Amino acid sequence: MTIDVPQEFESFIASLVVRRRFLPEREFLAESLRLLQAKQSLAEEIQKGFEQIDDRRSVDGKVAFAKLRSQLQEQAKRKHANVRSIRCGRDRHPGDQRLQREPLPGGGQRDARPH
Repeated sequence: MTIDVPQEFESFIASLVVRRRFLPEREFLAESLRLLQAKQSLAEEIQKGFEQIDDRRSVDGKVAFAKLRSQLQEQAKRKHANVRSIRCGRDRHPGDQRLQREPLPGGGQRDARPH
């Protein structure tokens, strides 16, 4: 395929090739087409968003961000709880030589030192 590039772009392309941003001119063309494709996809997604707004299938930005913050806080709490349970020894194996808890007669627990 032969492509004629407008003269005003020739020096721009040549400068990028010289600076090794792109190796051959063919790579420059491929990247240009990828960007054009991404731009088209973005335009289609924006159009879908406008249609959803028109059909009243959208969520207020403040409500959406509040929901996301809440979800992130819940994830952080779960992660923190998992870290605490590991540090307290709840996930240790019976033969683990690190500090473990053992039951006391009459209830309760105490730290058991490895033997």
